[in-house]
Amino acid sequence: MDGRQGEIVKEPGRRIREDWGEEVRPSRPWLLIIASLLLAGLAAWTGVQWKQEVERETKLRAELKQVYLEAEQLRAQAAQAEQRVAFLEKQVMALSTERQATTKRLEELEAELSAAKARLSGKRPPAPAKPAPPKR
Repeated sequence: MDGRQGEIVKEPGRRIREDWGEEVRPSRPWLLIIASLLLAGLAAWTGVQWKQEVERETKLRAELKQVYLEAEQLRAQAAQAEQRVAFLEKQVMALSTERQATTKRLEELEAELSAAKARLSGKRPPAPAKPAPPKR
């Protein structure tokens, strides 16, 4: 075997290439190229979606803070209103008690007046009226 025969055995396609006089390039792995392009596109799309969701989350957090502030303000207003209602109820009760006391005193004074009129006219004083039951 000569030296050329040994080369042919090592690379059988080389002799054919040499005979044709053209250099044959190895085929490209198109499947890998397409897969890498798809992967790059998917990564870009995911990045865009991620950014949009981060912006949306930021807006929602700001809105949630605003809602919490408004809720706290409403709670404070409700507490103030409850305090005012309690104060007004106490005032109404005090005024009601004062009204009852004034009514009772008025009835006593009317009884004294009628007794004084009776004494002046020489008649016997009428029996005092029974006090009215307390109104509720």
